[in-house]
Amino acid sequence: MRKIAILTYQDRLEKYTNQLQTEFENTEVIQYGSDFSYEILTERAKMIEQLGYEAIIARGYTAALIKADVDIPVATAEPDLLDVLEAMIDYGIKERDPVTILFQNSNVLLKCEKLSSYIHSLFGVYPEIESYYDMKEYYDKINQVYMRDRILFSGHNGIQRAKEIGGRCAPLYVGENAIRTAVIEAIGLIDTRRKDAARNGKMEAVLSTRNEGIINIDEMCRVEWINDYARRVLGIPYNEDVSRIDLPAAIPGIRWEKVLSNEQTNVIVNTTASEDIIMDTKNVCGADGGREAFIFFRKTDSVVEEEKKIRAEIRRKGQYAKYTLEDILGNSEKMRICKEKTKQCAKFDENVLIYGESGVGKELFAQCIHNESGRSAGPFYAINCAALPESLLESELYGYSEGAFTGAKRGGKPGIFERAHTGTVFLDEVGELSPASQSALLRVIQEKEVRRIGSDTIIPVDVRIVAASNRDIYEEVEKKRFRQDLFYRLNTVFLTIPPLRERRMDIFPLLESFVVQRGRQYNLKCTAVFTEEAKRHLLNYSWMGNVRELQNFASRIFALGYYMGTIGPAEVKTLLSNSPRDEGPGTAGAYPGAKAARSVSVPEIQEALRLCGGNRTEAAKRLGISRTHLWRLLKKEEQDIELHL
Repeated sequence: MRKIAILTYQDRLEKYTNQLQTEFENTEVIQYGSDFSYEILTERAKMIEQLGYEAIIARGYTAALIKADVDIPVATAEPDLLDVLEAMIDYGIKERDPVTILFQNSNVLLKCEKLSSYIHSLFGVYPEIESYYDMKEYYDKINQVYMRDRILFSGHNGIQRAKEIGGRCAPLYVGENAIRTAVIEAIGLIDTRRKDAARNGKMEAVLSTRNEGIINIDEMCRVEWINDYARRVLGIPYNEDVSRIDLPAAIPGIRWEKVLSNEQTNVIVNTTASEDIIMDTKNVCGADGGREAFIFFRKTDSVVEEEKKIRAEIRRKGQYAKYTLEDILGNSEKMRICKEKTKQCAKFDENVLIYGESGVGKELFAQCIHNESGRSAGPFYAINCAALPESLLESELYGYSEGAFTGAKRGGKPGIFERAHTGTVFLDEVGELSPASQSALLRVIQEKEVRRIGSDTIIPVDVRIVAASNRDIYEEVEKKRFRQDLFYRLNTVFLTIPPLRERRMDIFPLLESFVVQRGRQYNLKCTAVFTEEAKRHLLNYSWMGNVRELQNFASRIFALGYYMGTIGPAEVKTLLSNSPRDEGPGTAGAYPGAKAARSVSVPEIQEALRLCGGNRTEAAKRLGISRTHLWRLLKKEEQDIELHL
């Protein structure tokens, strides 16, 4: 139920109140009458507010007088044209009567330039239209009107003055239509205020429960609003009125005039409550046009704790680097040099390009670079550039805004570069990027910023890029399949991981470690013993799949039941089998002394590649072999050519 009070001297309004009570749904309209003077208007208005009324309707001067002293809205009720005409008819105006109409200066009829000529056309008089600002001006003009023996049309005070000096005066009442208009205005003000209050209540509830201090100050550094967190950190009692809060005393050492003129970011200050806080400020323009500022702050220890939680969540989601150089086994000379180079280049925040065959552990070294660097506390994101279609890869790397494409998540999604801010991004198989994707990546590296798909907003990012490829990227550049400028951006440091066949002394330490890992995984103990001949076979094996193939070999020891007893050459042949083609009587095995089985010849491969325009996937399908097997055959052919050269 809305409650509206009409504050007026006009007795005749009483006849409207019953009608107004029933005319407006859920609205109570009460008139507070004419038994008081201007001296007690403010007290009467405050009393109305205390009684729970949500709006006051008053005539112009009364409304202006009480607005500053109440917090509820005040709607103005002024005589309209119908009221003026009715007053003249009731008085019985005759042609050429000297008429003066006196309005409070807020009355909209003062803006009607044709008002005088309109009244003349109806009554044959040219009325004098006057206005007043305050009661002094009002009485001055009344006296002037009566001294000139004119007929005054005015409100209650004009009538009283006419009685005192014997002047002619006609009461100018606020009629039913004008009151109705004022009530409609008051209802609108109440409904708007209720919505604002509900919205502000929700906002205050949210801001008060946040783990962040929020304070609004005016241009005199007086507190306008403060939330509970700020009170708690600054040691300000919850029941202390905001007008009594001495903020400069609570946070000393701040040049408050600068707070109101220049926005501050990440300023660390000490409070009188002996708390270190990190403070940001935001300047705004107040409702009256003056300067205001918002202050946002957190306790430094809470920021540290929050960062710990974020890092813990990143680890929970797996977006962190697990491995360090201590996890990389191998004492061969090549591996020792590789690890030393990795440790050295990790210290400097430069992009790294890692080259190595499939299975050598390129991501393992990328993680080591991250963990040995100053970014080790940040996130580590890895993505295989060859595993996703171009459109999906770009949305993963750069993110997208809401509505960017069909199926886009509501609110959009940040990309890997955005989420990896202050950390490292590992781009595996970077040589597989399309020309368009290469251009987009080059822009990120050069500008250190990303733009989500479907958005115009530029987001600055701080990431280190570690890229990897089993292709010779320089050769790709020469063949115009990879951008030269991108190559040199990625290739600040070039790191080559040696294949397993070039560090054979590492084979058995690695195999032993993998067997122990698998034994723990399956809750089994491996007691198998390799014969000397079996060991020679393993040392002389080509290990085209590198460390990954050795891991698979260790897994097969358990999966095929060879974890007990003796493992000789025959068992090694079985454990090294990579496909059905390697199995069965008469099939050449992958153990030493046997050549890898080939289902197709080199000329066949070359012809298939020619017919498929160099597309290896299509060529493999045409030949009836896997793409991996085709790659191995091509790699073997390249090695054979190098040996003959």
